[in-house]
Amino acid sequence: MLEEVAQELLGLPLMGASRARARALLAELAAGLGPTPDPLLQEVALTVAGELALQEGVFEGVAQLRHAERLARARGEGRAVARHRLMALRGLGRLGQAEAAAAQLRELEAACAGKPDLADLWHLACAEVGEGDRRVHYELALTHLARPGQDHLRYEVLIALTELHLAGGAPHAARPLVAEAAALAQAHDDPMLAVHAEALHGHLLVHAGLLPEARAALERCVAEAEALGDTLTLVAEGSLLAGLQLGAEDWEGAARAARRVLSAAERRGNWIGLADGAIAWSTALRGLGDEGRAVALLVHTARLLTARGTAASVNLLKARLAELRVELGPERFDPLLQGLGPRGG
Repeated sequence: MLEEVAQELLGLPLMGASRARARALLAELAAGLGPTPDPLLQEVALTVAGELALQEGVFEGVAQLRHAERLARARGEGRAVARHRLMALRGLGRLGQAEAAAAQLRELEAACAGKPDLADLWHLACAEVGEGDRRVHYELALTHLARPGQDHLRYEVLIALTELHLAGGAPHAARPLVAEAAALAQAHDDPMLAVHAEALHGHLLVHAGLLPEARAALERCVAEAEALGDTLTLVAEGSLLAGLQLGAEDWEGAARAARRVLSAAERRGNWIGLADGAIAWSTALRGLGDEGRAVALLVHTARLLTARGTAASVNLLKARLAELRVELGPERFDPLLQGLGPRGG
């Protein structure tokens, strides 16, 4: 029975509904191992638990994979030893310890050479640790990540390549990559990963100069992030969307995006994000012809943030108020400010 659980675990992609299934199976396997666990079943449990931990950026995942490596070595399984170590080294690279991992990775080169079943993790580890050309290693890794159980790794590589193309100024080359990543996320019913892919798609469209399409993509992204309660994406992508809507003079759309940013930033305690949202909303209000509310929103937000002692965000708002005074002229701005009471300035 536990052998069947372990076999299913090893074939599951760790994303969406399959990741939830993997967590349930892992709990079942761990509960059945007992005080003197079967080493092979324990190795499976440690491998999957380590991968899940590293997805969440937890260092314990490296320790779990190292433990799995020791169990494989005790069984005399050299290929399993190499796979566990490559996974652990890739994890170290992703967690910011690439330099520590690089020397160990070079020691594995001879053991991995000419072994197709190790090529996927070899290229992934090289890319994450920074050994050689990251783009080339990711592209080579993709050619080996063909099994359905590897879809989570394929998604991660597609996203990484998309980001590299974006940073390198080649948004058109990245569009089929992010489209495949989005399709994988949807196929595995993983809305968080789908939102991340949609956000990257929006950035690609911005860099390609396709601004109407970018606004539509980011609208979808922000709406989905709001439904998921993903406040980090709401602040980041909502701010970009608000700016694009302002540029297009879609004042209602900009105000809607800015309100979402304000709400999400407050929930996160992101006071710079709160100030940015207030500035975007104020700019949209001015575009709608409501200069009084545009000034009042900035003043109200500055008072709120002053009470919270967040000087940098307050300074942003004061700077925007000063700009607005120049844009409107003192004869229009000053009466609006004075109407807000003695603390208006």
